[in-house]
Amino acid sequence: MDLAIERNLVPPYRYPRYPGISSAIVKQVFYTAMRMRYQSPTAEKIQLETKTSLDLDIVAAILEGALRVLPPDNSAQGTSFIHLLRHAGLALKDEGQQKRDIKQQIEAGHEDVATITPDVLFLSPTEVCGRTVKWIEYKDMFGFKKNPFIHKKHVKQVRRYKDQFGDGMIVYKLGFEEKHIVQEGVHCFLEAEIISWAQ
Repeated sequence: MDLAIERNLVPPYRYPRYPGISSAIVKQVFYTAMRMRYQSPTAEKIQLETKTSLDLDIVAAILEGALRVLPPDNSAQGTSFIHLLRHAGLALKDEGQQKRDIKQQIEAGHEDVATITPDVLFLSPTEVCGRTVKWIEYKDMFGFKKNPFIHKKHVKQVRRYKDQFGDGMIVYKLGFEEKHIVQEGVHCFLEAEIISWAQ
């Protein structure tokens, strides 16, 4: 039996779903980071001040939001994630392939060409972690609602993808706050969940 077909026959909930981190915990860390942001705080200082049990990388991501610093562009992480999906036998186009297709269509004189490009666009609706999706957007960060500018950008971004392509998925490397993005047809996943499913 084809590996991709066999994988889709496995019940989607063979491991506990990641529920997201409590908003109360995220807010405590965020507001502490906001209060201390003029003291050049480090993630370690915020962790010590709040006595939070959150992973240090998550505290650092929340601190970045408090400092209004955009997360670093770690495209190697996104490339590795896409390679994982390809290795799992999924038929997809990455962002670079989509942009080349768009350029060719425009040069050929086609009108009304969609120019938005998620990180992954499947060639047909594809089951991933028990969800049938057409696209995936990957974020090498922790997603939380109080993150200035970035949360609104993510909400707007996935809404456009949903309107253009249908149901999809946003995957966060470090996880996300509970009820981070609540939009019908858009599913939030922790990267580790996708890795576990794909292996």
